[in-house]
Amino acid sequence: MNILIPFIQQANKTQSPLNLDWELLIRQARKSLLLSHVAILVKHLDLNKEAHSHFFDQLCAAEVLTTKQKQVVKWELQQISNALKHLDVPVIVLKGGAYIAQNLQAGQGRLLSDVDIMVPRSSIRCVESALKKAGYFGKKLSAYDEKYYRKWMHEIPPLVHFNRQTTLDVHHSILPLTVKLKPDPIKLLRNAQPIDDFHEMYTLSETDMFLHSCAHLFHDGELEHGLRDLIDMNALLSEFTQRNTRYWDDLCDRAWELNLEQPLYYAMRYCSKILDTTVPDHAWIKMNKAAMTPWRRKILDSLFVRAFQPDHSTCDDTFTSLARWILYIRSHYLRMPLYLLLPHLFRKAFIAPYEERKREVNKRKRQNMP
Repeated sequence: MNILIPFIQQANKTQSPLNLDWELLIRQARKSLLLSHVAILVKHLDLNKEAHSHFFDQLCAAEVLTTKQKQVVKWELQQISNALKHLDVPVIVLKGGAYIAQNLQAGQGRLLSDVDIMVPRSSIRCVESALKKAGYFGKKLSAYDEKYYRKWMHEIPPLVHFNRQTTLDVHHSILPLTVKLKPDPIKLLRNAQPIDDFHEMYTLSETDMFLHSCAHLFHDGELEHGLRDLIDMNALLSEFTQRNTRYWDDLCDRAWELNLEQPLYYAMRYCSKILDTTVPDHAWIKMNKAAMTPWRRKILDSLFVRAFQPDHSTCDDTFTSLARWILYIRSHYLRMPLYLLLPHLFRKAFIAPYEERKREVNKRKRQNMP
């Protein structure tokens, strides 16, 4: 049963239009980018809509928004395909865009802040040039940030279309170049699945798509919407295991092949712990060597369980902010060796804010000039 269904049913018990449970549920879901997900779920439940008409109006609006965005994403993918088709370069659509492109359950009610694609690293320059000709331009960055992306990261600086204002992230791998985990992008490209009606556009295979979600969540450290990402994983597992009875075996074997066994183990643990996802015994056995030691498990449980709550003040306890800060530092430690990490954090904490204030002051001066 979906984790949100008990909360929806509980909110529906009170028949007053001033039901505070509904109000709180909607506030938390909106902050977690799950409001459209809630809207889809209530369609399958026998609820008294007349008693909660105000709240259902908000849910309907959220569903309309994601339906429209789904159309926009598919149209944007077509524009990207048109811009790159003369290159004959394979383009892999990642994350939420992939869920929508392949009409997966995880794409239902999914909100996107940008579109992510991956191309071979050898093609990055020609792909970036072609996208610029099509109207995608990079935001102005400091020399340090430009170097950070180009030298160490798994993507170039974000591109924004000058007219549509859509953001496009162009990757050449699924993890930064500086991390210890080294999933081979060529292996990912080799197993990619084509998207119907798009020239040279693909998504990752079903196993690789799930493993990328694991790596993104547990190595990139973007936990602000961690609950949404966990629910994405749960939806992917539900759909893929129905299609393929050997999916868990294939997933575990692929994780070891791509050096992503640790992120998969974390996903298995926290999907089952927080979402009550069913993980078969033989999968735990296959991933036993990636298991955490008892003391490490206890520490990470206390951190992740807090971090995977909705990013809303009503879900926080005394240690939530500290837990998220520790996981943020952890993600950077996993992403960069110490000789790069320490100067990077120092710059982000002290130099970058100073440079930003300086730019703002100069901008105001220019605006006040006669």
